[in-house]
Amino acid sequence: FPVTIKGVTCPVVFKVRNGVYEEQVRIYEIKGSSAINTVTFESESGDSTRVELLYQASNGGSDFALSLNASTYVKFKGIGIRRVNGSYAVHVLEGSHDIEFSSSRFVGHVYAFSSAVDTMLILRSNTMEGYNVEVNRFGTNALNGVYIENNFFNTLSINSANNVVVRSNRGSADINSYANNISLNGVSNALLDKNRSNIIRIFSSSGVIVAGNRTPDNGDWGIISGSSVNVNIRGNEIASFHGVLVEAGDSIRVVSNRIVRGAPSSGYGILARGSMGLLVSDSNEVVNYNYGITAQPSNGQLWRIAYNKVMNTITSGIALDGSGGEVVGNRLLAVSAGSGIVVNAQGTRVYNNYVQIGGSEGGRVKPTGSGRMTHGRYRDWERSEE
Repeated sequence: FPVTIKGVTCPVVFKVRNGVYEEQVRIYEIKGSSAINTVTFESESGDSTRVELLYQASNGGSDFALSLNASTYVKFKGIGIRRVNGSYAVHVLEGSHDIEFSSSRFVGHVYAFSSAVDTMLILRSNTMEGYNVEVNRFGTNALNGVYIENNFFNTLSINSANNVVVRSNRGSADINSYANNISLNGVSNALLDKNRSNIIRIFSSSGVIVAGNRTPDNGDWGIISGSSVNVNIRGNEIASFHGVLVEAGDSIRVVSNRIVRGAPSSGYGILARGSMGLLVSDSNEVVNYNYGITAQPSNGQLWRIAYNKVMNTITSGIALDGSGGEVVGNRLLAVSAGSGIVVNAQGTRVYNNYVQIGGSEGGRVKPTGSGRMTHGRYRDWERSEE
């Protein structure tokens, strides 16, 4: 590309006319490019189905239609990029940063693997149905800025990054579709907002907000948080076989989620287990699960289960197995068998909960093993007063 040889001294826009351009394109460092002097490749017609970069050769060593290598401040708007006889439509490599794709169409995966520490990648309003987006950082410092918004894709994985936004993505143009998987690993200061995905995973991360997302009725977990701290899971709509899994971590808040199955299942609504510090489960609605809310911290001692509504459980509405904690103000309705609240914990405060009578255990609080309650101002109504 001549622009990589001559460089730029002002913002530059290349208008690409309709047609199929059958070639493999590599873009390297562009001298003079900056936040002001951006380089943009834009469809003249604005229709990504009418402007296409196509690469068909079988080429395992260079498996891409478009590669950006040490490129900075480059944008693509309304461009189709298609890979045939290979896997990847786009590679973003070797210190590239401030790369943006918008309103474009990809036939092939997007792979970003860089040592850059600036804002690496922006994907907005692109069609990638059936294909994956993978963003990896190598080196000692995390990426600073990954923005994935309003796209259609199969899976998204982001590893080692700060300041991440993943918002309003789904699987296809069908408004009821779901992406297959969204996964964050080693990420800090992240927002996952209003996505539709079969499952959302957060591992070894901190400062993550998971809000307003939807998961379908499927055979897996809806949201998983593993070995993470300061995670806020709030306001999500979850219909998965299992709802929310928290495995180890600290300062995890599961608040105001609707975890509702269409029919009774043998799964867990909310399960917290492993080495854990602060856990809060507050104001969630959990319906049609075998186990409503279960806490099994191995050493965690500060957890609170409060003001949740748990309905149509089979074995237990709330089950506690671990020292410390507080269970207050919960409403457990239509427990079909087992117990409303099962306590196998030392020093647990269980009080002012409403349990609708029913089930083989009478719907009452059931201390088991060496467990005991303190401040046990427990209230048990024979029938709902509503």
